[in-house]
Amino acid sequence: MNANFSVAEIIGWPLLHFVWQGVVIGCIAALVCALLRNRRPETRYLVLCVALLICVGWPAFGIYQQVITPQAMGLEAALDLIQQSGGRFDVEFVKDNRVLHTLQNQLPLIVTIWLLGVSLMVARLVVGLLWVRQLGRNLLPQEQQQLQVHWQGRTRLMAQAFGLQRQVAFKIDTRLQTPVTSGCWQPVIVMPASLLSGMSPDLIEALLAHELAHIKRWDYLVNMAQHLALAFLFYHPAVWWISRRMDIEREQIADDVAAAVLGKPRALALALQKLDGWQSAPRMALAANGGHLLARIRRLMRPDQQAWRWTMASPVLGVILSCVVVSAVAKYEYHVNEEQTQALQGALQALKSDPIAAPVKLLVKLNSAHAIVIDDASGEILLQKEADSTVPMASLSKLLTAMVVLDAHQNMQEMLTVTKEDVVALKGASSHLKPGNRLTRQQMLEMTLIPSDNRAAQVLARTYPGGETAFLAAAQTKIDKLGLTHMHMEEPTGYSKNNVASAGDLAHLTQTAMTYPELRSIASAAATSKAKLMVSYGVKSEDSSHQNTNVLVGQKGWDIQLSKTGFTRVAGRCILMHLNVAGRAITMVLLGAEDLDQRTDDILHIREAIEQQSTSS
Repeated sequence: MNANFSVAEIIGWPLLHFVWQGVVIGCIAALVCALLRNRRPETRYLVLCVALLICVGWPAFGIYQQVITPQAMGLEAALDLIQQSGGRFDVEFVKDNRVLHTLQNQLPLIVTIWLLGVSLMVARLVVGLLWVRQLGRNLLPQEQQQLQVHWQGRTRLMAQAFGLQRQVAFKIDTRLQTPVTSGCWQPVIVMPASLLSGMSPDLIEALLAHELAHIKRWDYLVNMAQHLALAFLFYHPAVWWISRRMDIEREQIADDVAAAVLGKPRALALALQKLDGWQSAPRMALAANGGHLLARIRRLMRPDQQAWRWTMASPVLGVILSCVVVSAVAKYEYHVNEEQTQALQGALQALKSDPIAAPVKLLVKLNSAHAIVIDDASGEILLQKEADSTVPMASLSKLLTAMVVLDAHQNMQEMLTVTKEDVVALKGASSHLKPGNRLTRQQMLEMTLIPSDNRAAQVLARTYPGGETAFLAAAQTKIDKLGLTHMHMEEPTGYSKNNVASAGDLAHLTQTAMTYPELRSIASAAATSKAKLMVSYGVKSEDSSHQNTNVLVGQKGWDIQLSKTGFTRVAGRCILMHLNVAGRAITMVLLGAEDLDQRTDDILHIREAIEQQSTSS
C-alpha cells in the first residue's frame, strides 16, 4: 500500500477551489471599488492589493490544509491496513462527491498543465526583466550623451524635491517610445530619445515627476509581486482584472503625487496627451502611459464625481452564482486522497509494537449511510458503518416475503390472479402487473425477486393461508426466530416506511436466505441478467422479459448467488447480496445511498478491497 501524499492532490485541489474563490474575491473587490469610486485612488489601490494578497494566500492556505489534514482512504486500502495491523481503529466514514471524484481522476493532468503554464509565465517574466535590464546601455551619439548628462542633473534635483534618498539614474534609449522605470534600491528612469527631441522641457519634467513618484512609492517592488502572482494564478480572469485595476489606480496615484510636487497638473496632462497612441512599454517596468490615458488626462484637467450606475452592482450576481454552484457541487464533505499518509504508516508500526497504543482514526470513503460486509467462512465483519441503526429497508422486505411464502410449502404451480384489491392496497406503487393478469405462484415469486414487482409480492401475501394478516404474523414469527431485533414488517412489499431493519439484521437474513434452494435457484436463473416469464392475460399469453434490478447480476466477473435491491425516497438506494469475491463467500448490505452510481461505486470499492486483501494475505 503506497501511503505517500499525492502531489497532484495537494496542489490540485487548492487550484481547483480557487476557481470559485477567485470569482468571489474579484467580485467583492469590484463592488468595494465601485462604492469607493469617488475616494482617493490610494484607498482603492489598498483594497486591490489586499484582494491580490488574498488570491495568493487562499490557495497557499489550501495547500497547507491538504498537507496537515488526515486524508481519506479508499475502502481497499483501509481493509488492507486493518488486516495487517493488530491495533484498534476508530473508523470514520465520509461521503464522496461524484463531481469532485471525477475531477480527482483528472488532477495529475490539471496540475501538469498548470505547471507548464507557470513555467511559461515565469520564463516570460525573466525574459522581460533581462530586456529591461539592458535598456539605456546602447552607445549614444555625442549630442544625446550631452542630453543624458543634462537630464541626469535635472533628475537629481527633482529627486531631492520628492525627498528621495536613493540615487536615481537617468538613461536614454533609442528603442523605446515611452518612459519606463525599473529597479528598487538603484532605480533607473529610461527615456526615449525621440521623446526628448519632440517634447518641450516642462512636459519632460512632468513625465520625470510621474516616474519619480513611482520610485518614491516603491511601486516597482509591488509591480514585481503582482507579476509573480499572475504567473502562478494565470488561469483565473479575476486575478488579471485585479492586476489591471491595480495598474490603473497606481498610475492615478503617481499622477497625483507628481502634480502635487510640480504644482502643474496641466503640464502633466499635456505630456500624457503626447504619449497617447504610443506603443506600450514592457510589462515588467513601470511606464508613464500605463492605465487609461484619456481618463487620466480628464481627471487631471477636470476632476469630477462619478455617478452610480446599476452595472456597478453586477459583482453581487457573481458572488451569488459562485455560492449557488459551490452549494450544488459540494453537497457533502469529502476527503479526496485515496491513500493514507506516510505518518499513518509510522503510527501503524507503533500500534504493532505497542498493543495498548491509542487507536488510529481512518477516514474511509463510503457513500451509503449504513453498511456491513461479512466473511461468511470466518464470520469476520470486514466492514461496518452504523450497522445497528434501524432504517427503512424498502424492497429488501421482499426477501423476507419470499422466505415466509416458501416456509408455507404451498403449491408453487397454482395459478394466481392479480385483483383490483391488490392495486388498491398499494395505491401509487409501481408494477408490471395489471388486474386480471395470471401467473403461477412460482412466477409471482420470481417477479417479486427479479424485477422487484410490488403487486406480485402483494398477491403472494394475499394468497397466503389465512390471508395477509396471517402472512404478517408468520413474518413476525420468522423475525423473532432469527433474532432480528431491529426488523419490523408492516406490509409485504417495502412500500411503507414502517418496514424497517438494520444492516446487521439484513445481513443475517441474507445468510439465512442462502439456505433456501429455491431462492438460490431463482438467483442462478437470473444470472443471465434477464428472466423470461410467461404472463397470461385471460385467454391471451405472451412472453415478457424483465430486467433484474441489480445490474451487476450476470455481468462478467461477478459471481452473485443472491441479490435484492430496494428504493424509496426515504430509504434511498439499498442492496443486499451474497457473492463470491476472490474465492471468499461474502455477505454485503448497503443502505441509504443517494443514487445508483454511488451505490455501485461502494460495491466496486468493497470488492476491490477484498480482492486486494486476499492477494496481500
